[in-house]
Amino acid sequence: AYAIIRKAIARKREWARLRRSYEFKAFTRLTIYRDTSLAGITESYTNGYWQKGDSIHEVIVQKRETKNLPEAGLIPSVGEIVNFTDDVIEYSGYKFVGPIAGNAFDYYNYRLLRTFRKNNFQVYEIEVMPQSRIVPLFSGEISIADSSYAVMGASLRPNQAFTIPFVSD
Repeated sequence: AYAIIRKAIARKREWARLRRSYEFKAFTRLTIYRDTSLAGITESYTNGYWQKGDSIHEVIVQKRETKNLPEAGLIPSVGEIVNFTDDVIEYSGYKFVGPIAGNAFDYYNYRLLRTFRKNNFQVYEIEVMPQSRIVPLFSGEISIADSSYAVMGASLRPNQAFTIPFVSD
């Protein structure tokens, strides 16, 4: 896992330079609780577009919400894409060390979970484990392509250092 992460760190600047635009589809759900009961749910399906030098644009394809929410109320959206290849990832007032930052080995441990085939190439699925509970870091998995060492996917969550007042989960 460490050799793969080392190569991903070395190649990430090249991939960032080549990235000019992308499209995505997203499902977003916002669940609202009051005390111990469910107060409402709103969901949306969106198509998103990004071009270098511009912000993300989202088109809501479908929206559903519980009847107790006001019309034209909350619309969950992606809003922002977190780039997990950045050295420093700013989110909600926190500065996280990215899982493939130049100094990532000072903050994370890694473990190769599996290798699988996708679209005629190998993909490495690597577990990302934070070394600290007080420094804002991530835990979870990242997927890296075998020959390009590009990060293809991330399923990461903040560690215990990340807290939002009055929000438990």
